[in-house]
Amino acid sequence: MSMMIRRGVTRAVKAVPVISYVKPKAKPVEETKVETKAEPKASRKEIESMPYFSLKSLATKNGIEVADKKTAELREALIEKLGL
Repeated sequence: MSMMIRRGVTRAVKAVPVISYVKPKAKPVEETKVETKAEPKASRKEIESMPYFSLKSLATKNGIEVADKKTAELREALIEKLGL
């Protein structure tokens, strides 16, 4: 009995016409330049009052190696690097 049902389903599927849609060609995307504003440099007072993790992120942004450095060492390095 199940074989009869199966045959009917496959015949019905084969009988449905296939419709294909053609997508229109995409237009080339124009490149737009986005200007990024440079972050203002931190002042000496701000650097002296920053906690360790803020100093650490600021130092990595400015290319200072932060591995095994204490807070005071990071402050000195940032002040020297930024010329404050």
